[in-house]
Amino acid sequence: MTPDPTVHVVAVHGNGCGAFRFRMLPRVLRERSGSNPEVILTPITLPGFEGMPLPPDPDVNTFVTAIGNEVAHLRRRRPADRLVLLGHGVGGTLVLDAIARAKLDVAAAVLHAPAGPGRPVPRVLRLRLIREAMRLAIGSRAAGALGPRLLFDGRVPRAYTRRFLAEYRRCEAFAVMFDLPTPEWFDRLPPNELPTALMWGSADRIRKPDGVAAFEAKLDNHQTVIIEGWGHYPMIEQPVDYAARIASLASELTS
Repeated sequence: MTPDPTVHVVAVHGNGCGAFRFRMLPRVLRERSGSNPEVILTPITLPGFEGMPLPPDPDVNTFVTAIGNEVAHLRRRRPADRLVLLGHGVGGTLVLDAIARAKLDVAAAVLHAPAGPGRPVPRVLRLRLIREAMRLAIGSRAAGALGPRLLFDGRVPRAYTRRFLAEYRRCEAFAVMFDLPTPEWFDRLPPNELPTALMWGSADRIRKPDGVAAFEAKLDNHQTVIIEGWGHYPMIEQPVDYAARIASLASELTS
């Protein structure tokens, strides 16, 4: 039997630690190799994260263009793959913009806890100075010492958690990301027909699944999945379960 084309998940991170949040997943997917279709995952790094330079006056187009360039590069290298965009947090917001306006050569998308326009930025975080202080505090050595016990309830290796927090120190785009999902931006997005899954964790305290209807209205061909017990970072806390769920969704959406 001829194997089906490889399903290639292109993972787009949200704010803060960048693509490092997906670090465990390629290995987990390799360990379940032999499935048909094969599913692989490539995390990409957006401008202003993990040492990538941030252009002057960045906006949504800055990051959507970067996603488009990565997709085009992968398409040239692996022309037979069925590409699926996975966006987490603000990364899901950017993926929604990319599939609605940029007309990328992808087969499907998964929006995991995308940041919506309905919840205003708290007043204290409207000042860039406060955002920068928050970024430095999260990336501090003190946070790195306490984080393994507080952030993931001790379920994640200490070294991983410390690196996760340390990435905030060199996240130049941290403050910018708060300003991207505005109501005006959301209203201008046209609906699209790309097969798309909306996914939330029922226990997500950062992005609660209360904005589902607004996203569903922008997607003509979608399914909504609420995963019982997942928090905001299941790719870190439950990487095996997360990889299996993403592989299943990506395969289903592209079949």
